[in-house]
Parts: sequence; structure tokens; C-alpha cells
Amino acid sequence: APQKMSHPHTLNVSVSDSVHIAFTTLTVRLLTENTHPPRFRSPLFEGSVKENHAPGEIVMNISVESYSINTVLHYDILWQTERSTFALDNNGNIITQKHIDREIVSHHNIYISVRDEYGHKDFAKVLINILDTN
Repeated sequence: APQKMSHPHTLNVSVSDSVHIAFTTLTVRLLTENTHPPRFRSPLFEGSVKENHAPGEIVMNISVESYSINTVLHYDILWQTERSTFALDNNGNIITQKHIDREIVSHHNIYISVRDEYGHKDFAKVLINILDTN
């Protein structure tokens, strides 16, 4: 994402060696940085999903607050109980990637992060309970 530029600040500079004097103008524009890093609404999110939930369906949304408007957020799964069971899209949706069997794993722990383009990060844990359909 492009950074916003401040209005230009102009400095008039002069240098003298007691004999000669030189003048120049220096224009400075400051880049603004995001001062509101992304923060998860909570350090722990809890949800549930029925076993045999179809792959590709949204289980829940993970909320982020306190970030600047027009900031691009990137979500990542850092670790999960059973690899490749869930995915996390860039809208904060946790999505099933395969059929889930409660008899194999009855709940899943997922550790996630969110970061903005300035490198600010936050972390959270997600607990998803698998509901029995039998």
C-alpha cells in the first residue's frame, strides 16, 4: 500500500565561511506511518463446527480492531492441532480444508497472527470444538 506524504516543509539554508555565502532551499516531505497497529479483539477466540462440515466453508470470523483505514492486513496460521485442517483467509475467516472427524480430534487449537504492511503484528489462539453429528 502506498504511504501517505505530508505537506512539504521548505527550509532556507545558508552557509558562510566569512568571505563567501551560499544559499539553497531544502524541501522535506515526511512519510506517515501507521500509528494504529492491528489488534485482535481478544487473545482467545472460541467456535464450533459440526463434524463432516464440507471443505471450503467458513467456520468463523476473527475480528481485528484498532488499525488504520486502508491498511492491508495479512493473516497467518502459525500452528494447528492437525495440519491442513483449517485455512485463514485475508478477511479473517477460518475455513475448513477437509472433512473433520470428531472421533479423531474433538477440538482443534490454532495459533494465528495478523500483520500490517508496516510490520506491526498481533497474535491470538483459536479453539474450535467439533460437534458430534451421530
